[in-house]
Amino acid sequence: MIATPDHDYSGTKDDQPAGLVVVDIGNSAVHLGVWSNQGVEDVRRLDHGDSAGLAQALAEMRCNSLGVHLAAAVVVCVVSDALPAVEAVIRDDLQLNVVVVGRDIPLPLKVAVNHPEQLGGDRVCAAAAAYDKVGGTCTVIDFGTAVTVDLVDDAGVFQGGAILPGLRLQTLALGDHTAALPVVSVEFPEQPVGRETT
Repeated sequence: MIATPDHDYSGTKDDQPAGLVVVDIGNSAVHLGVWSNQGVEDVRRLDHGDSAGLAQALAEMRCNSLGVHLAAAVVVCVVSDALPAVEAVIRDDLQLNVVVVGRDIPLPLKVAVNHPEQLGGDRVCAAAAAYDKVGGTCTVIDFGTAVTVDLVDDAGVFQGGAILPGLRLQTLALGDHTAALPVVSVEFPEQPVGRETT
């Protein structure tokens, strides 16, 4: 589990297993869920700035996780302006300590990039999860607002990667910067070979 110099979140309370509220503040949305030994459950997606929706989601998550002692909230954030509001709702509504990856607890992997302070904690967390699962060298591809392709070496060191426009950004760019291509919604096609422009 998570430990900081002041707190250990690995214990239980009243014989309940410990759990964490996990929050990913991404470029387009806020994702949150409850992590326990069973994995991540009760995953929600909210728009940035939806404090009322966040408060309601947290209340529902507390009710849904009655068998789990929520010990803290762990946040990874790539939109620093959105962090204070999310922290305030978690502290006020759940009365949980909020720890932020990269600020309050170290990144879960060593990184070998030129400017580690510019590296999104979400990329390192995804890479750490993949490395933990694979146990060796792996390439991690994350499809979000951006598509990131990252490499973890055999020693568990994040080596860096590439950042590409996400699928929605790609469709917007094609619609905005071509004469005849429309903006389309991102969805699975009926077949892999397109038979019409759309």
